Amino acid sequence: MAKYDAIVVGAGPSGLSMAALLAHAGRKVLVLEKENHVGGRAHGAKYRGQIVDNGIHGIALFGYMEEVFRRVGKPFPQFIYHERADILHEGKWRDMDELRSSEALVRIFMEDIVGQPYGELEKYYDISIKEWVSQRTDDEAAHLFFWHCAWTLLGGSRYEDVAATPLLVFLKERLEKAGTLDHCMADLRDGVAGMTTPLAEAIVERGSEIRTNTAVANIVIEGGKARGVRVATGDRVFKAQVVDSEFVEAPIVVSTVPVWDLFTVVSEDEFPQWYVDWIERIRTKTSVIFTLICGMDKQMWSDWQRYKWIPMLRRTGLGGCVILVPAYGEAVGQSQAIFFLQAHWNEVPSLFEANRAKNRLALERIFDHYEKDIKELFPEFERHCLWKIRHNAHWALAEAPGVAGGPHRPSVKVPGVENLYLVSDTVREGRTIGVERSASAALYCVDHLIVRK
Repeated sequence: MAKYDAIVVGAGPSGLSMAALLAHAGRKVLVLEKENHVGGRAHGAKYRGQIVDNGIHGIALFGYMEEVFRRVGKPFPQFIYHERADILHEGKWRDMDELRSSEALVRIFMEDIVGQPYGELEKYYDISIKEWVSQRTDDEAAHLFFWHCAWTLLGGSRYEDVAATPLLVFLKERLEKAGTLDHCMADLRDGVAGMTTPLAEAIVERGSEIRTNTAVANIVIEGGKARGVRVATGDRVFKAQVVDSEFVEAPIVVSTVPVWDLFTVVSEDEFPQWYVDWIERIRTKTSVIFTLICGMDKQMWSDWQRYKWIPMLRRTGLGGCVILVPAYGEAVGQSQAIFFLQAHWNEVPSLFEANRAKNRLALERIFDHYEKDIKELFPEFERHCLWKIRHNAHWALAEAPGVAGGPHRPSVKVPGVENLYLVSDTVREGRTIGVERSASAALYCVDHLIVRK
């Protein structure tokens, strides 16, 4: 059997970034992915002549994923901006630019965000952004702007349920790096495959390996050190069958599964009880996203770079958004409209128990209500919709007070086990959001914990 310098569990953006960086640093890496494709929660498929991503996926353009691509020698994928927004407020659509002109908002940004060191902003993990803003102003425009930013960037739906620190740090870092809040979010022009495919290529081109359809039975830890993994082998005839496994050795193991799946690949018996209790407390506290992906024969408004945000829909009580994207694939004369809702774990039925009939029916009702709201807000939608896909999934760990970032998240380095690392968008070292957070966690792990050894 081939010898490897490192094994990476999972081939999502975190795993691909980690493996590509290690391979570029001269390590021979084995990537193991249980699905039949790379991408993890960020993958796409062909449907009715179009390329469709499994939900909404954007990129924050903070430089972390760009740095990964630069190091591995791949051109960064093309992207499109959704840089203008209309907000439905008190029955009328308002341009986001109107909110930015608020004197109170400008003062808060200059004095309380840009003018403060990061250490000061990191004191607010346990209070909401609503409470933080309320301590500084009662200006309606300022509150609506921060609510929009919290919803768009961090998930959840209620203004009072999003922690202040993650948003404040995001805004400060963006302003320092770019000097503006414009263009801080973009969609990948060729879908998420435009990002994951080059990273996978970079891994293989450096002599490392990716195995799909390969489930990790467990990460092997002996004497307080990660020794490798056991992977399932042989044919599975029955769903309940206990299959054989083989041991694959490596001196470094990196788990890139999200924290809610950590104990599916490594036994909790390997960690101190306080750590297990900690993971169990936070792992189900996720943000959930409900996505309605629609093929359209006509755009619902002419400017596809403009998106619409509704802070609270009438039937679901959740916030919703709609963006327009060009059609990817072979279909001619079509575009996509992507509608999505967001909520924290305590606002909707648990996706961890979505197989229960009660929860499944409740989740279906959310989509039913959402579609009725869409048809009321956009009367032309039904006439021009050719097809639609309903999709829901965990976005990430919730950025809620007492759960968000910093001291409430596990570290890349786990306690009591050498040479085992956690790299995902659910660890504290990950900065910003989404795939950028995955990339920043991978860069941190490679630069601070592995390559310097």
